[in-house]
Amino acid sequence: MSLTKWRLLYAALMLATLLVMLVVAQAVGGNTTRLGMVLWALWVLISGGYNKQRMRILNDKLDALWRLADQKGLTAADLKAFAPQYGTLDIKMTRPGRRQFYPAMKAIDAMLAGATQA
Repeated sequence: MSLTKWRLLYAALMLATLLVMLVVAQAVGGNTTRLGMVLWALWVLISGGYNKQRMRILNDKLDALWRLADQKGLTAADLKAFAPQYGTLDIKMTRPGRRQFYPAMKAIDAMLAGATQA
């Protein structure tokens, strides 16, 4: 499933959770602290799953980018031409191993497309 679909699914689930919280709180009335805590825990679990999926996709794309760059002999300075909003050091920090920086998904896609054509 693409990242855009995951984002839409995440947004829909968050909206549905909020609506359920409001409806149930109105229906139950009185002390809704426990219910709120349960719904908050559900929110945290859904958010964690979304973030885990997003990070997996980012890591897979960055790994593919650097495999392709290594095959073609491209450096971080060469990749910077495809994502000018980031510096050479930023792009170097996306290398596999001890990854310290995650550029935007659109920038990764642009670098992948540029490296493929290079």
